[in-house]
Amino acid sequence: MATYRHDPDGAWFAAVRGGTILLVPAVATGALPAIWPALAEGDPTPQVLDRLTAQGVAATPSFALVVRDHRAGSARVVVRGPITVRAGDVELHGAGVSTWVERVVDGANEVQVEVDGADVTAGEALP
Repeated sequence: MATYRHDPDGAWFAAVRGGTILLVPAVATGALPAIWPALAEGDPTPQVLDRLTAQGVAATPSFALVVRDHRAGSARVVVRGPITVRAGDVELHGAGVSTWVERVVDGANEVQVEVDGADVTAGEALP
């Protein structure tokens, strides 16, 4: 089950579909209508990366993409910018890289995505 804590500043948007989570800044939500159908696929990583990088790497927004494979007990994590993803015992950061960090994490029974510096205790967790 996914839970979400509301961003009171409205700076970030999370799209959750099945076992896929995509977090983008609010200024990048224009890409979501084209990406949404792909989020229902087995692994939408290539389609999401194609869309987010369409204007070139320098114009690519910060984002986190997590694609969970419940049968394998793993998660593909792709992260760029000031975002931290905790998958199982692994912590991945997207800050300080020119493209993104990508890794398949085995034993990722629980995944947490948070914007660096966000108050994760603010507000009630919503389903």
